[in-house]
Amino acid sequence: MPRPRPERPRWAASAVVRRSLRSFVLRSLVVLVVVGLAAVWVARDVAFRSSVDDATERGSLFAETILGPLLTPAVLTPGGSLSPSAVTLLRKRVGSGTIRHLKLYDESGTVLWADQADLIGRGYTLDPELTALRTDGATTARLSRVEDPEDAELAGEERQLEIYTAVDVDGTGRRVLVETYWSMRQIDEETRSLVRAFLPLLLGALLLFQLAVLPLGLSLARRVDRTLADRERMTRHALSAARLERSRLAAQLHDGVIQDLAGIGFALPTIAAGLHARAEAARELVWETQRVLLRDVDALRNLLVDLHDDPLGEEGLEESVGALADRARQQGLSVTVAVDPGAASPGTRALALRTVREGLQNVLKHAAAEHAGVSVAVDGGDLRVRVSDDGRGAPSGDIPEGHVGLSLLRATLADVGGSLDLRGRSPEGSVLEARVPLLVEDALDHTRPHSRARRLRRQVAAVWTTFWRATFPRTFDDFSR
Repeated sequence: MPRPRPERPRWAASAVVRRSLRSFVLRSLVVLVVVGLAAVWVARDVAFRSSVDDATERGSLFAETILGPLLTPAVLTPGGSLSPSAVTLLRKRVGSGTIRHLKLYDESGTVLWADQADLIGRGYTLDPELTALRTDGATTARLSRVEDPEDAELAGEERQLEIYTAVDVDGTGRRVLVETYWSMRQIDEETRSLVRAFLPLLLGALLLFQLAVLPLGLSLARRVDRTLADRERMTRHALSAARLERSRLAAQLHDGVIQDLAGIGFALPTIAAGLHARAEAARELVWETQRVLLRDVDALRNLLVDLHDDPLGEEGLEESVGALADRARQQGLSVTVAVDPGAASPGTRALALRTVREGLQNVLKHAAAEHAGVSVAVDGGDLRVRVSDDGRGAPSGDIPEGHVGLSLLRATLADVGGSLDLRGRSPEGSVLEARVPLLVEDALDHTRPHSRARRLRRQVAAVWTTFWRATFPRTFDDFSR
């Protein structure tokens, strides 16, 4: 009675769960890093825009609420100048460090006042955007460009933010364009402060989300593991049912058809002996009938072995594949064998042997080949089984119609995570290649015959052969030839 397999504790994670969870965690970390980097970039961009908007608002407030009331119509007259209080305020603000430079433009683009005295009185052609500011009284900001004529004196200085504001002069309806230059170092520092305040919240939220979905990933992995276990269990049951059905058919053949044919075989020599001495033709027909009958009985016995054999029995995979190769050689096919199953499980070796059997049978039936090669070797996490020949070849891709054995074998291998491919080989012939996972559980442990029963079948076969050799030597020798 086979020993029941110990059930895995509920807390023990299978290889599928561990592998799936490890893959989930690694991919989640990669996504977390990518999203984190994108978040840093977005946060910095948002913070920079916010700092620029804040600097623009401060520049507009300075021009409209602080400088504007100090401007008098005299500043717009030819040769006019700012009041002493306005000049004092402007120089004080420029020296504070926040505003690096300051200019006042009239309607024609002439510099009315600048912290750099050599610029006063110079005329510039302003952009249409800046000219439009005097009409609608808005504010705009942009980074300084030393290639612009009005910014050429900034060459060698750090990049700065230019803020333009149109200010009404003492209710006259005429506007002065106030240009202030703000240090980008200050804006960058404000940007970094905003990023440092905002980024930990974002990354913390992503990490909390990662921790929240981790149990979900574990649950999904366990559900997949249970599904795979159920499918594997159903596959074992299906294989077990198929083995039992093959055993039933083998028993019916052995107890019915083979016994009847054997009885006829025993009767034919008696019939031949009772014929008239001159009935040579009839006697020869009886002997020919007996030879055909013995050949058919032997074919049925081979079929019975294929139906009811234990794939590996007490022998290893190497010996079993060698036995299949010997049977193919007896039918005129030259076969070379190379088998190294490594640490493959018994279930894997059984499927490998079944693949070799199906492959050699198809070579003998369909390929019209002279030579076949069988190789079994470990390839990564699979056992690779190849049966090649130099026959007429086969179309690559799907298994041709009528090859029921190969179709069933492909379905069985797919159920355990393997594969089966049939393709042509250059310059001629075909290759049947199967890949079987190394750790397939043996689904047929509980249906294996006892070793004593196997030895008894071999002894019966030996007695049968000895009896025929001793009783009908002519028939046995003719059949052997």
